[in-house]
Amino acid sequence: HTLEQVYERTDPRTPISSLPYTITESGSYYVTGNLSSTEDGIVIESSGVTVDLMGFSLTGDGTSSYPNFDYGIYVHGSTNAVIDRVVIKGGSIIGFYDGLHCKYMNNSRIEQMVVSGNTDDGVYLPRTDGQCNVNTITDCPTSGNGKYRIYLPRQFSQCNGNTITDCTISGNEFSGVSLYGYNGQCDGNTIQGNRIMGNGHRGINISYCDGNRVEANHMWGNGTGIMTHGIGAGKGNFILKNTCMGNGTNYD
Repeated sequence: HTLEQVYERTDPRTPISSLPYTITESGSYYVTGNLSSTEDGIVIESSGVTVDLMGFSLTGDGTSSYPNFDYGIYVHGSTNAVIDRVVIKGGSIIGFYDGLHCKYMNNSRIEQMVVSGNTDDGVYLPRTDGQCNVNTITDCPTSGNGKYRIYLPRQFSQCNGNTITDCTISGNEFSGVSLYGYNGQCDGNTIQGNRIMGNGHRGINISYCDGNRVEANHMWGNGTGIMTHGIGAGKGNFILKNTCMGNGTNYD
């Protein structure tokens, strides 16, 4: 057995059987069945948290709009309380404003999550006066979100050193993956080995970012396969071994 398997067998886990549910202490938590909410689903306010959806789904009511946004899973850090060492895995999020909204989160992992049919973004690492660094998003199929599948923006903040890998990203209104660094930093991220198809605007969008690596992704049927733009958009970014075919424009 792996150390993670042994850890999960010996560590007492806390069940989540209704929503909304707020986590304020470190530890392992698991979902006991398909759950629904008209507010946020699960809110994480502590470091050192593992949430296992156990193959179940969190479902919103599909009506969230400004200013009353709701999130399927909301990692709610702050300037003085950055959250790290979070693992979110193994289930589905449907019908919220953002599927996963991760604020002030570092050194964390999102894996094997199906994120679809949310009003705005699938996975959002937000932008204002904060940081979301060295996180991994892997093996997360997503389709049909209102704007972006995975959005790493910035504004007066950092969103650096993150990895997006082995995800299937399709049918989102705007871009499959968007890195956006205007007035901040969105540098040194890796987008590798993803399948990105049928998104309305761009498969991968890189704006005002430096030192990012885009490698071995397969893109087809998007408005544009890969787009880089903005001042310094191409400075030190490595774009290699990607397959772009059948997009409106393959490279821009």
